[in-house]
Amino acid sequence: MSLRLGAFQVGEEIGRGGMARVYAGLHERLGTEVAIKIMAGPARESTEVRSRRFAKEIEAVARLQHPGVVMIYDHGIIDAETAALHPKLQRGIPWFAMEYCSGGNLATHQFENWVDLRNALVTLLDALAYTHAFGVLHRDLKPANVLISDADDVRHGIKLADFGLALGEEDEVTAVHSSLGTPHYMAPEQVLGHWRDFDASTDLYAFGCMVWRLVTGRPPFAQGDAVLTQILTSQLRDTPPRFFPLFAVPDTLEGWLRRLLQKVPLQRFRSAADAMAALPDEDAPMAPFDDLQESVNITAFENTVVLPDDATVVVEQTFNDPGFMTWDEDALSQDGVFRRNDQSLVTTTTDIDKLMPARSA
Repeated sequence: MSLRLGAFQVGEEIGRGGMARVYAGLHERLGTEVAIKIMAGPARESTEVRSRRFAKEIEAVARLQHPGVVMIYDHGIIDAETAALHPKLQRGIPWFAMEYCSGGNLATHQFENWVDLRNALVTLLDALAYTHAFGVLHRDLKPANVLISDADDVRHGIKLADFGLALGEEDEVTAVHSSLGTPHYMAPEQVLGHWRDFDASTDLYAFGCMVWRLVTGRPPFAQGDAVLTQILTSQLRDTPPRFFPLFAVPDTLEGWLRRLLQKVPLQRFRSAADAMAALPDEDAPMAPFDDLQESVNITAFENTVVLPDDATVVVEQTFNDPGFMTWDEDALSQDGVFRRNDQSLVTTTTDIDKLMPARSA
């Protein structure tokens, strides 16, 4: 039996993560293709908690009217009649319909030259500046959360999407060790759950990790099959590795990226506008480039491990999608370390705290 939500006919599933499933959809009267996101979420969270986070995403995106931010058309909840006809859907679960981006996302897109990449970065930095001006922090910037609209879509271009972890100016994280995000793209203060330090520079750190990935084929702190504890430790204390771009880039780009990836927030660019102003121009001098260097698989380094929901640090899905992670507040007093194949993956939050650089007075 076909599923209809509001004015939309729901089609086949086109994506899923730990927080939601996404379906192709069609506005029945207008014939407009849409994407319909229906809340799912980790079983360890209550429906109320998941619904609240999902509602925050709707609220955040609905007030952001920018060509570089995905647009929401409508939203609602699953009513009793719909739930009765479709047993997999739970009554009261929220959904929303957004613009359909047929080009996929940046997780599987490979840029081939600096001009095309720079154009994309300008669009995304402008979108970030806009969202930050509205007091919204994304908190989960990564290639998979940047969608690509082709020429036949409603609005051509690239779009920031998946604001499920977004924080507004009035929001407060009540649990000191609460931490959400994708490990390969998390700023140190986000890894530690130091929510009072979250600001625009937190998103810019993730943006730097994402650009590093788009240029080199891998995030800065992903060495082969790096396990979770190594990634988190590197985010806290390691400098980025040697920079090996897959195509010719300006000789000042590496320095620009390394500033975004500073461990101390005050040492990064303070705003997306500042980062855009410092971004190398299209005609900037290029660094020497050897196009015979070893090729890099651009998807292999974001699909690392899946951990169960009883570890101190919880990753409900793969790092690539959606990379949901929380500190388990109930486990903070325990000394146990979760192990997979006899290899230590996760230390306690207290151990991770010791790795953070000391804050300047």
